[in-house]
Amino acid sequence: MKKKKLCQKKRLLKLAELLLFITLFALPVNALEHPGEKLQKVGIKNKRGEKINLNLNFKTSEDKNVKLKDIILPNRPFIVVPVYYSCPHLCQFTLSAVRKLINNLTLNIGKDYNVITVSFNDKEAPQDALNVKNTYTAQGLPVLKKGWYFLTGKKPQINQLMSELGFNYLPDGKEFAHTAAIYILSPNGLISQYFTGIDYSSRDVRLSLVEASKGSVGNVLDQVLLYCYRFDPLKGKYVWVAFGVMKTGAILTLIFFAVLFFYLFRASKKVG
Repeated sequence: MKKKKLCQKKRLLKLAELLLFITLFALPVNALEHPGEKLQKVGIKNKRGEKINLNLNFKTSEDKNVKLKDIILPNRPFIVVPVYYSCPHLCQFTLSAVRKLINNLTLNIGKDYNVITVSFNDKEAPQDALNVKNTYTAQGLPVLKKGWYFLTGKKPQINQLMSELGFNYLPDGKEFAHTAAIYILSPNGLISQYFTGIDYSSRDVRLSLVEASKGSVGNVLDQVLLYCYRFDPLKGKYVWVAFGVMKTGAILTLIFFAVLFFYLFRASKKVG
């Protein structure tokens, strides 16, 4: 009898555990019906070489209406950062990584390029943008506040911009399922490169900004490096290209022999 009662208690205990499991996890699972299908819609679609609409209207953190083209420097590239300001985790890491990138870049924000952060949550207001802007620019130079914009917008404009960038996200309750990325664009809105994750190489981003600017920023060394490096989409960074190195080496060799021939020619004339 005692053994039977003990077995019944164990069964009841297992049943209680099962009911508790269902109570805790059933609702979230139902809320994410077909999670595999939904997750396939979240991520980055490669839109390199395509343009975004620079006439889209947004609001700055100071509650001013602007078009994207209004906050781009003339003949300068710019960086677009899609986030939402109430994001509890990933977006904070993304913005911290952007702040670190700006500090490490040897190009000057507000002079060589601008950064435009755009919320993809249409429920957020300019005050939300201002709060986040103050958090990430409080310890920076005054130019950081001028060169780093934080925008909010209406759903149609947000959807269009994110679609043109190839940045796909989905609502998940009060939050959003999304990835992390920054986009490098040319002065006319052409998507030159994008970098995923929450750690951005200042060398790679610098090269991509120089490449997107078509020579309007950077120096001669940057142009030489772009001969030797090419962006590898699979690795998400610039990699050494043997052909580019050989080409650069051949040009330098020709210059060397040209200079050598010039000096030898002058020397022979003096002797004669």
